[in-house]
Amino acid sequence: MLKRIFTALLAALLPLLPAAGHAVTIAWMSDTQEYASSASPMWAEMNQWIADNAERLDIQYVFHTGDMVSASKSDKQWQLAREAMEIISERGLPFLAVTGNHDVGYRPSYKRYMDYVGSLLPMRFGQEYAETGSRYQLFSIDGRDYIFLGIAFSNGAPSHEECQWARDVLEKHSDRIAIILTHSYIKRASGHTTQGRVIYEQIVKPSDNVLLVLCGHCRGLSRRVENIDADGDGETDRRIYALMSNYQSVKSGVNGYIRFLMFRRDEICVYTYSPILDTYEFGREQTVDIIPLPDMERQNG
Repeated sequence: MLKRIFTALLAALLPLLPAAGHAVTIAWMSDTQEYASSASPMWAEMNQWIADNAERLDIQYVFHTGDMVSASKSDKQWQLAREAMEIISERGLPFLAVTGNHDVGYRPSYKRYMDYVGSLLPMRFGQEYAETGSRYQLFSIDGRDYIFLGIAFSNGAPSHEECQWARDVLEKHSDRIAIILTHSYIKRASGHTTQGRVIYEQIVKPSDNVLLVLCGHCRGLSRRVENIDADGDGETDRRIYALMSNYQSVKSGVNGYIRFLMFRRDEICVYTYSPILDTYEFGREQTVDIIPLPDMERQNG
């Protein structure tokens, strides 16, 4: 009980704390299909809140880890998704969104996703792989250089060619801290999903600059840390963090929960907030995560 109260209080104070000076924020959403399927205005309201508070919180980027819609062939749902994301686009905020299983269907088709969402201007800035929406963008925050890599959902796993493309991109930009976005990666309890296992083995583990993987798909919140012993000496050489967020398990709908990644001097502080409910609490879940950043000498050396 005390831990829960402390977590809630800490989360409530996070946006107000200047800790280590200036902090840039990225807003992260996932699994918004219930808003689209029910024609709820809530998703648009969430994005409007992000746009309205971008200056106050220094929100410079938006992530979406898939399942924008519930029915991949529903033009009505895709139109609602486009209208919601247009709020971000018109505010001039760059965003990176990847497809989920509901977005592409049983026989994967990326056309509606590309037509309705991939065509929005901030999405065109990234370098793409084929016509799946997999792409990457380069970004810098307070002297640190990042690469944001989005990997589209595919039934089974990404192809060998797409994995090779992702590794090549990460190798080309090996001087940048890599954050990967994909829909299905880790499970609610523990371990990787089928697709996540392939992404981990073929992309994440071989790429030394990957720090963080963000995903949705499974319901609830989950966190996983991979300790990598690259040289086999029994010591951890690097840690890879994975966070999963999917708020569909909340009663009476998803209730507008968004995760925010606050980039500070030495860490990324990830917290949960719902502008609809004006609360930082998500049931009994731990809603604050701290991801240590490599020191500047290590990144640049």
